[in-house]
Amino acid sequence: MDRRICNVRLTPLIWFIAVMVAGLIAIHCFVMVCWTLKSCGPLTATVTSFGHLFDLNRELNIPSWASSVLIVLVAAACMLVGLAERQQGGSAWPWWGLGVVFAYMSLDEAAELHGLLATDKLALPGMTGAGFAWIVPGLVLAAIIALAYLRWVLRQPAEIRNLFFIAGTIYVTGALGFEALGGLLADPTYFNSAYLVASTIEETLEFLGMLIMLYAVLRRLDMSGLAFEFATPRPGQIVTAKSDIPRKGFGEATTG
Repeated sequence: MDRRICNVRLTPLIWFIAVMVAGLIAIHCFVMVCWTLKSCGPLTATVTSFGHLFDLNRELNIPSWASSVLIVLVAAACMLVGLAERQQGGSAWPWWGLGVVFAYMSLDEAAELHGLLATDKLALPGMTGAGFAWIVPGLVLAAIIALAYLRWVLRQPAEIRNLFFIAGTIYVTGALGFEALGGLLADPTYFNSAYLVASTIEETLEFLGMLIMLYAVLRRLDMSGLAFEFATPRPGQIVTAKSDIPRKGFGEATTG
């Protein structure tokens, strides 16, 4: 079956994003090796000048922007699934609530809002600096959201439910687990080998988890029957968007 979202094949879309993410991670690893060796042949000057733009361990650069865009795509997809559920007489609010959560996560990624918690009063024992102080509040917030949505997730179709659990586990392992490990391994320079490896794994898991989540939500959108078809206009013709949404649900197991 040819699965499409807004006339775009779902699987190639995910693979395209995955290749772009893999490219960013590969460039980051290359930059880290160059910086560690303090030499990169003819590319040394270029890496010295522009390497920070691809450093996964920093904020406000290209990987950070890409992560923010990926998360906001998940938020938008959640909103569309909520729209489809509302059209079918289902409950849209869980999906819209999830969209708001991801929208905030995207804003946090872009603006580094969690950095507001980086104070000495909240610094964790055994960790370098106060930059990791947000981990405990983040863990508590993640647990609250997970518990609030657990029964709802369990009611999703098996494929979507499993993808949600896989995506969430991978993302939280990176964002909280390896973030905490990085805090324990870091030295004052934040450039020792152990920390660089841990932080690279952290960011990779975050990208992977969010990519799987995007696929899961788009698959759920595909199941809902929501689609937009855009025709190439002829001179004087008005282009309209067609929404093909079945008016009936497609089974109790798939009610959102």
